[in-house]
Amino acid sequence: MLQEESTSSLKRKVLSIYLSGYNTINLRSKTKIINPSQHDAVRDVVQRYLMGTEIIADASDNITFQDLLNMPELSVITAVQRMFLISTNMHSDAMIARSEQNHDLGRMIIESDDEVDRFSLYILRSLTMALQNKQTVQGIGLRNRSDCLNYRVAVRSIERVAGCRYCYSQTTL
Repeated sequence: MLQEESTSSLKRKVLSIYLSGYNTINLRSKTKIINPSQHDAVRDVVQRYLMGTEIIADASDNITFQDLLNMPELSVITAVQRMFLISTNMHSDAMIARSEQNHDLGRMIIESDDEVDRFSLYILRSLTMALQNKQTVQGIGLRNRSDCLNYRVAVRSIERVAGCRYCYSQTTL
């Protein structure tokens, strides 16, 4: 979908697609890498204007975002999987940025860390609520309260791997 399109035009298209009722929107570049200004424009619209919408995949060639207002759709398990996907894409993109000396891609990788942090906070909040309320455990997709500790450890580990800003900052040098 993404071409050599102005950022204002792209913002309007994203808003139109969202207002049409789509829950998941995947923007893919016809070229290998999304133009950094287009990438920033899409992120800006999603973060500033689309209530309850999160970027769930952010790579050099595509951006996917989803309306999460229907919370049962985002169980802890799904959120952890999305954190892992973003983190994995960050590392893959870091290899590309390093080998191609692509400074713009390096900066995009660092920005992706914020998405992992947002998922992490959502999951940790959900786990805390589950520990306080037994009925919440199944509502967030877990079997029992003891799963909360296991997921907390996993989430922190994924966040640390994705949050290695020093590693990604080396791609921008």
